[in-house]
Amino acid sequence: MIFNTLKRYQKMTLCLAVFMGLFVFPAWAKAENIKLQIKASPVTPAAEIVWSEYLNGLAEGRKQKKPIFIDFYTDWCHWCHELDRVTYQDKQVIRLMNEKLIAIRINAESKTGMSIARQYPIRGYPSLWFLNSNGDVITPINGYVEPHNMVSILLYMGDHYFEQMNYDEFMKSIYPKLKVES
Repeated sequence: MIFNTLKRYQKMTLCLAVFMGLFVFPAWAKAENIKLQIKASPVTPAAEIVWSEYLNGLAEGRKQKKPIFIDFYTDWCHWCHELDRVTYQDKQVIRLMNEKLIAIRINAESKTGMSIARQYPIRGYPSLWFLNSNGDVITPINGYVEPHNMVSILLYMGDHYFEQMNYDEFMKSIYPKLKVES
C-alpha cells in the first residue's frame, strides 16, 4: 500500500517537474531576459572579440592553422548574458581570443543556428566548443566560464598544448610559468 502511494507521489512529482520545465520556466526565463536586455543595453556584448560566421570561421581556422572556438547561446540564457557582460569584456580574453583562435558565435535558436547546433550534442547553454583547425572537436565546455579560467583555457587551446598534454598537466606544469599579459 505504501509502495503504491509512493509511486503515485513520484509520478505526480515527475508530471509537475515536466510541466514546470515545459511551460513555467521558459516563460520566467523570457521575462528575465527582458530585464537583462534593459540592464545590459549600454554595453555591446562581445564588441571587441572578432566573431566570424560559421562557415567562414571554419575556413579561416583551416587557412590560419588556428583552433576554433564556437559559442552556442540563446537569447533567454542568463549565463550567456554573463559571458557577454563579464568574460567577453575582459581584456586578456579579448586579446587571446583574437590572436590565438577563430571565434564563432551562434544563436542556437535562430533558423541557421538551429541547423548548425544540431551537428553538436549540446546539453545546455551556454555551450562552448573548441575545434582544431580542421574542424574536429577537441572538447565542449558547458556553462559559464569566469575570465581567469577562460584565459588559461585560451592559452591551452591557442598555443596547441592540447596536442601534447591534457589540461590538468598544462595547469600544473606549464601555466604557472607563463606570464599572462594584460
